Amino acid sequence: MHIIKKRRIIPTDIAVVTQWNEAKRLGIASINGFNFFVDDSALCEPYKTPKVGDKIIVYKYRKISKRMVLIALAVILIVIVAIVIVL
Repeated sequence: MHIIKKRRIIPTDIAVVTQWNEAKRLGIASINGFNFFVDDSALCEPYKTPKVGDKIIVYKYRKISKRMVLIALAVILIVIVAIVIVL
């Protein structure tokens, strides 16, 4: 089983390699009929070439946008101000 590597990752599903081009080192994997591109540089073990039918554990990024960080900071600031006012 091959594992796609990413930072700040969340395991999402297991895909099956449906096509693989050894010369180009890339292919197509499928999850429930949804196809996506796979490059060997995304694999944790690129020295093990995937074959058609191999399973790949798929992860996705969990991106935290600047907007989400600002919203979280604003909420924290509001809570701090509310505590100060109550005291």
